[in-house]
Amino acid sequence: MLATCASSCPRIRRNKNLRLKYRSNKRIVYFACRSGFKIIGATSAICNKNTWSTDSPICVAPGCPLLEYDDNVLDVTYTYRHYIYIEASAPRRPGDQARLLSPLYNFKMQAVCFEFWFHMWCPSLTKETGSLQIYAISKKQLLSNLAPLMTLTGDYGNSWKRKRIQLEPMQDTFQIILHATRGQNHQNDIAVDDIQLWAGLCDGNIQHINGGLSEDWFMISNVVDSFGT
Repeated sequence: MLATCASSCPRIRRNKNLRLKYRSNKRIVYFACRSGFKIIGATSAICNKNTWSTDSPICVAPGCPLLEYDDNVLDVTYTYRHYIYIEASAPRRPGDQARLLSPLYNFKMQAVCFEFWFHMWCPSLTKETGSLQIYAISKKQLLSNLAPLMTLTGDYGNSWKRKRIQLEPMQDTFQIILHATRGQNHQNDIAVDDIQLWAGLCDGNIQHINGGLSEDWFMISNVVDSFGT
């Protein structure tokens, strides 16, 4: 199949560490990482009709990798590179934050189970590590008035871990928020994968939560960083 004009393909998002070089009237793109970073994924892509032939790669900082990369799959359910993470290396700074917001869910007066997998690993713990907090917020609540349902911080080893949170029945629609904060340690990336929510009870490895209500709804904003894929 011949490659078509690259203008019909989605724009490839640039980032500070990934370099793009186009060829053949922008029908082919070559990827490279900034000096000192390791490329994980494809080194080139071709525009076929309106789709790139592969996903963009990621550039991993030296020191503490997010995962032990090899020729196998990288995430929990074996879909190569498809997980969400917050980068801890430069240009990120201590205190930078990222929030991942779910849609609004309507499980009125039903028990709900929230499940996710996370990866927080760094063998060098000489500095304060980042944290991952989980919130459930109703449309009548302020995030600033809530305590997190769960807070994860530190080194959990070089493997994916599963967590389940049992939410008690709520009286209103609600939203799940995953809030990550970059710590002092530049090697402590935080990743999440396979996020699920269902009506019913959790089984095994759970944390029971009472979903109380508060006051006014507001739009969550002014977060310094953002999750990437």
